[in-house]
Amino acid sequence: VSILALASSLLAARSWIVSLTFIGHVLLCAAYAKLKPRMPYCKAFYVSICVVFMAVAAPCAYAPTLLSSLGGATFWQLLLLIFSVALTVEQLQDIRDVDEDLEAQVVTLASGLGQRRARQLLLLFQAASLSLHILIMQRAHLPLRPHFLAVHVACGLCSMGFTSETPRSLFQVLLEPLYALPLLATVL
Repeated sequence: VSILALASSLLAARSWIVSLTFIGHVLLCAAYAKLKPRMPYCKAFYVSICVVFMAVAAPCAYAPTLLSSLGGATFWQLLLLIFSVALTVEQLQDIRDVDEDLEAQVVTLASGLGQRRARQLLLLFQAASLSLHILIMQRAHLPLRPHFLAVHVACGLCSMGFTSETPRSLFQVLLEPLYALPLLATVL
């Protein structure tokens, strides 16, 4: 029944591009399920790339000219912002799930290097991401976008505040909504 529902949804899509986008996402997820045990230290990066793919591909599939209104530098800033948020969420979830990953023999930064070093690397990534964002802004002579910078700061604050001891409910209430911040920043 669910396969028939999926097939009918894909056939009813606005265009073949929407169907291809969805199929591409399903293939990325299937590859992730197969590759997860064999990609030490890279799980969060792979998932973050999948998030960026869907954040760009899905809106473009429905409205192909949506992102063409952005200049190249602004587009790269947006990609960087989305990737930064996704990597923050994924790494912090890996820190939260370190015991389960160790038991399942999945090597993430947290399970392979330890929680403290994983958080240090995440903070280093956040600093590099913010620096690159500012560099792109300066090189392209873009105006200062405090709301974009605020998203980077929010990621850094979460990176410093969340640990494996943080209650799981806070991950859902405070961390998961980070995914909506780039959209909110773009709307502002």
